[in-house]
Amino acid sequence: MHEVQDDESQIVLDILWSDPTDTDNELGIYANHLRDPSETGNIVKFGPDRVETFLKKNNLNMIVRAHECVMDGF
Repeated sequence: MHEVQDDESQIVLDILWSDPTDTDNELGIYANHLRDPSETGNIVKFGPDRVETFLKKNNLNMIVRAHECVMDGF
């Protein structure tokens, strides 16, 4: 799924493909060229400021996120 038909499909796309920025110094939202090679602009990288806002807004302490196998560890 890489196409956005409506708000709901954008949410699913964000959950599946968006990644955190490479460093904590990058704030805001950036194009994710690795996951969006056709540059549709629908797949992004998000900064730590966006995570903090999400946590506060939803009264959460942390987000646990993973989608790759780790052979040794968590």
